[in-house]
Amino acid sequence: MKGFLLLITLLVSANAFAQLDSTSQAKGRIAAPDSVTADTLIVPTKQGEIASPIIYSCNDSISMDVINKRVFLYGNAKVIYGDMTLTAGRIEIDYGNNNIKASSSGDSLKKDTPVFKQQGDFYEARHIEYNIKSKKGIVRDIVTQQGEGYIQGDPVKRTEDAVYVKHAKYTTCNLAHPHYYVNARKLKVIPEDKVVTGPFNMVLSDIPTPIGLPFGFFPITTRSKSGIIFPTLGEQRDRGFYVSQGGFYWAASDRLGVKLIGDYYTNNSYRMTLASEYKTRYRYDGNMTFNYSRVKSGFNNEPFPTDFNVLWSHSTLKKTSGKFSASVNITSNNYYKLNSYNPTSYQSSVFTSTISYYKTFKNSPFNLGVTLRQDQNVITKQMNLTAPEVNFSMNRIYPFKKAVSTGNNWYEKINVSYNLNTKYAVTNTLKLQNAEGQTVDSTIAFKGDNVKTVLENGKIGMKHSIPISTTFKVLKYFSLNPTFTYEDFWYIEKLHYQYSNTTKSVIVKDTIPGFTRAGAYNLSTNLTTRLYGMYKINGKVLKGIRHTAVPTLNYTFKPDFSSPAIGNSYQEVAKPDGTSSRYSVYNGYIYGAPSQGLVNSVGFSLQNTFEAKIRNKKDTTGTKATKKVTLIDNIGIAGSYNFSADSLKLSLLSLTARTKLYIFDIAFNSQIDPYDYKVDSIVKEQVYQRRIQKYNLRLYSYSLSIGANLNPKARDKQAIPDLSKVNPEELSLINSHPERYIDFKIPWSLNLAYNINYAKTGYLAAKTTQSLTASGNLSLTEKWKLTASSGYDFIAKGLSYTTIGIVRDLHCWQMSINVVPFGLRQSYFFTFTAKSSLLQDLKLTKRSPTYSGQSF
Repeated sequence: MKGFLLLITLLVSANAFAQLDSTSQAKGRIAAPDSVTADTLIVPTKQGEIASPIIYSCNDSISMDVINKRVFLYGNAKVIYGDMTLTAGRIEIDYGNNNIKASSSGDSLKKDTPVFKQQGDFYEARHIEYNIKSKKGIVRDIVTQQGEGYIQGDPVKRTEDAVYVKHAKYTTCNLAHPHYYVNARKLKVIPEDKVVTGPFNMVLSDIPTPIGLPFGFFPITTRSKSGIIFPTLGEQRDRGFYVSQGGFYWAASDRLGVKLIGDYYTNNSYRMTLASEYKTRYRYDGNMTFNYSRVKSGFNNEPFPTDFNVLWSHSTLKKTSGKFSASVNITSNNYYKLNSYNPTSYQSSVFTSTISYYKTFKNSPFNLGVTLRQDQNVITKQMNLTAPEVNFSMNRIYPFKKAVSTGNNWYEKINVSYNLNTKYAVTNTLKLQNAEGQTVDSTIAFKGDNVKTVLENGKIGMKHSIPISTTFKVLKYFSLNPTFTYEDFWYIEKLHYQYSNTTKSVIVKDTIPGFTRAGAYNLSTNLTTRLYGMYKINGKVLKGIRHTAVPTLNYTFKPDFSSPAIGNSYQEVAKPDGTSSRYSVYNGYIYGAPSQGLVNSVGFSLQNTFEAKIRNKKDTTGTKATKKVTLIDNIGIAGSYNFSADSLKLSLLSLTARTKLYIFDIAFNSQIDPYDYKVDSIVKEQVYQRRIQKYNLRLYSYSLSIGANLNPKARDKQAIPDLSKVNPEELSLINSHPERYIDFKIPWSLNLAYNINYAKTGYLAAKTTQSLTASGNLSLTEKWKLTASSGYDFIAKGLSYTTIGIVRDLHCWQMSINVVPFGLRQSYFFTFTAKSSLLQDLKLTKRSPTYSGQSF
């Protein structure tokens, strides 16, 4: 608005207009209808002021009244000064009294109300009257946008620093007749800063409500502002009524925002969250959250359990050779069970965290990666930590390739690469001796004195891998791909074994410190080709079926590294009965050790694809064009035969199939055991058995999954919103996480998933899981949408975690009620919040925290 004042000051300078001749002005400025008159005026200014060309135009006429010192612009009048633009149906400048008036032409068919624009400022009103000398003015029926808020009112007084509005309406609804607004008798607008009101109340759908405050403060700058976060209300069966997600947001800077929110239940349970978001444009962004809760079920006097959760996400946006990223989720064992309404988090038992840095060295084939990993099982309470893991690798190079080559020489295709891995890993599941002196796996709490025990049992090692391979044609149609791989294992200690007369078994006597290494190598090669078959069918629709088969044979040779003649990674221990056995001195180490036993095996696989050629019904040329349709994406069988094994040389046979049938994605995997089993004994219903050298094909395991995603396209007649001026960060968030929003343009959607898993080993009882899950939404009307997610466990014969919600699209508001109808999380909660202008234009509604991926 300061620019607006400067425009008026320059435009109505009395000295400038007094020098104009009325006759020449009429001849040079008045134009025929529907034409455009444009001119430029250089206005003399006082010392210290800025002089700039003023460009003015109109579609009708320009006239001057020199006697009364007035200038009139008619018909889409427009004045441009620098980056400022003033348009109106009629503009009158009274430079004798230092007044300017802008109004519409009075024609209801023309939308030519006064509009003032400068950079991000936008003002629209029925009438504008301003005095340049006193810098005061009256504006009638103003409509102005400040940030994402819209202000309407009449009358309006304008000063150099602020706008004073009576009978004001403040809203984020972008309609001329808003769905809701803050109704205030008086309102003060400080441009690009804030809106301050006196006593106000809320008006919803033209219905006044008693909701209000004695004063109001609304930030309107383009920067983030601090403020109160209003909570969600609800009730849970075993905790009572509650308020959730209420608190305060602190806009620390343009790059950092922090919020403190919490939940409180009437059984005195509570949860607190400290969350922050940070971003430096084009460089990095991320968020960090700390959750603390003391939540219990029921209204008894039992103590409140203390739980916590730490979340951190970071990503590098800058295109650089080095990238840092983080995805951390560290939680106490019961946090999600007691606090989460997110189905995925609530039902998960394993949570993982990763922090990594990856760098590529320019103009070289080398790469470096450093990763810290942590995973925990909240049911078994096992935690594994890798801190850190370092990978140094060299991309594939061709040492014998000539600078100018045809590529036909087999030796030019020889390639070599290199990988170095090293890591330090700890776990709280240790091998400890029980009261009977037996060594068993025990999981201990990672706290107190146990931390030292866990760290002392940490594993460290290094593994080098050098694969050398090539490829060439055999008999014109076959591809032969031999590979030789060398591996080297490095450790700082090794095990020493001894037979124990007490336990009557071989035990680990002690650990021998010092650098030690072991090498291993293997040779493998595969021979493959591709076969095609075509079956012609002269049907009305089906014209033929095409069959593609890819047979593969592979051979693997690996020596027996437990032999003393080859390596030193095994120790032979004599027993009292005169026999002996070999034990790996690296047993249980982080990268293992060279394998025991000779491997001399041949593997085989056959993959098949079936396609149909059908008549294209959409073809209108009369040429009977056809198109290909996939019938079966893949169906295959694979297995191997080890010639060097003493018995049971044939491996398990695997059968796989994958296809898409109409809207259903179908995947099937199974394993066939070729050998029979013999029962040695049965003790307390426990079957002890073993495989024997007798062929008897039997089903070992299978899994079948059928999924369907029914999601019709949006209505064709829906208008595409103008997104050229939207917040790019908010639009990027929507595009990155579409599952967090409900699209009202889509009338309905449904996701179905059926899974069954079966496993049976010999004469043991079969283990089966079978479930059906469904989630989706349905538009009951154009503004009402029903959402639901549930499932059925056929083995437990009961419903899984179920949620039902109803959402109301109120254009500039969103209302939702979500219910968990039964189970431990039985509850409901209600939300009613304003939407951003972007969500209004896209007809999107942000889902409730139940679905938003938040921890709650």
